Amino acid sequence: MPIWPFHRSRAEVDAEALVSAVTAASRRLVFYGPERVPDTMEGRFELMTVHGVLAMLRLQSRSSAQPLAQPFADRLFSFFDAGLREAGTGDTTVLSACTSWPATFTAA
Repeated sequence: MPIWPFHRSRAEVDAEALVSAVTAASRRLVFYGPERVPDTMEGRFELMTVHGVLAMLRLQSRSSAQPLAQPFADRLFSFFDAGLREAGTGDTTVLSACTSWPATFTAA
């Protein structure tokens, strides 16, 4: 018997898989290098944002995939938050960044 009695919804499982695919796509070495995206935290964030927006556009264009859009966005921003915290960013800076991300994400 599992320790945690609750199971994740199908949308949450699919959202996690989609975030993994977006992450893998944005980490492809072809995007980084001279006269390309800088291999910095900001550069990686920008590529994740571009790939995330493309995934969101695809999800929203198909009525059968629209229920996955919100769990995907939630999981993606949780991934961003975890990345900042892993890099040693303090709580107040993470809060500031997290409040500006949705605007950056939707403006892309």
